[in-house]
Amino acid sequence: MTELAILMVNYKSPAYTVDCLRSLELERATGAAFNVLLLDNASGDESGPAIRTAIDENGWETWVEFIESEEN
Repeated sequence: MTELAILMVNYKSPAYTVDCLRSLELERATGAAFNVLLLDNASGDESGPAIRTAIDENGWETWVEFIESEEN
């Protein structure tokens, strides 16, 4: 059971969000145990697809739950 959950909100800043996930991946590699709940707050741009692609390509789906909200 994970003891720490990190909550993140994205709004029209997918590059920063993916960079943050990359830095968290490094922490997980050192043994840190946590999960991330990431919400896209109805960005209305390409945030959702960009973030989902990064999650899939990097294998982060085991520790990142991504939710795309229809409303801000």
